[in-house]
Amino acid sequence: DWHANLFTLERRFYVIFCEDISRLSVLAGPVLKRDLQDLPQLLRDNLGRTLRSEAFSESSIEFAVSRLSDMCIAKTDNRSVLGTITDNIWHTEMHAYHAGGVDLAGLDYLAKHLNHMPMGPLKYQYAIEAFSRSVVRDA
Repeated sequence: DWHANLFTLERRFYVIFCEDISRLSVLAGPVLKRDLQDLPQLLRDNLGRTLRSEAFSESSIEFAVSRLSDMCIAKTDNRSVLGTITDNIWHTEMHAYHAGGVDLAGLDYLAKHLNHMPMGPLKYQYAIEAFSRSVVRDA
């Protein structure tokens, strides 16, 4: 399962996606209203971009994206994941500020910081490592 949250940064809208199990974060943006009409495709596109920036193999990326075939959108009350998303938005804002802005930092750089932080719900493992264990398809 994935969760999404819309937030503003430098007067533009961005979406942060967070997977329940691994807490992998994917950033998308800046987004417009028309981009939000197809939120599943926005996740697919940006998950692929994030995994490419993390040097995942194409077969692993295709597998990860293929798992997103059937998606429904609903509200959540999973406070643990919502807390992770809130923390990650704060970290994104701080890293963007210190880098001189989102355009200078780039979404891949910001997502890399989020996914290479120890996560309490994962017993202080990195989100990227937890996600990697579920999708890596290389022998």
